Amino acid sequence: MSQSGPPAAEQRLEELETLLGRVVHDLRTPLTIISGFVDTLLSLGDEADPEQRRQMLERVQRAAERLDGLLEELVAAVVEAE
Repeated sequence: MSQSGPPAAEQRLEELETLLGRVVHDLRTPLTIISGFVDTLLSLGDEADPEQRRQMLERVQRAAERLDGLLEELVAAVVEAE
C-alpha cells in the first residue's frame, strides 16, 4: 500500500515550521513597537512633551502586555501538546 502524502513525521515537521513562522511574526510585532517607541523617546530626550511621552509609554506598555499574552499562549500550547 502506498501513502498519498508525506509520512507522519514529515507532515508534523511541516506543521511545526508553519507554527514557528506564525509565532515569530506574532512576537516581532510587539517587539517592533517597543523598540521603535523606545528609540524615539531616547532620541527626543527632554524635547518630547509630557503628553507625547505618556502616549508613547502607554503604547510600549500595551505592546509588552501583548507580548506577555502571546508567550503565555505559546507555553499553554506546548504544555497541551505534550
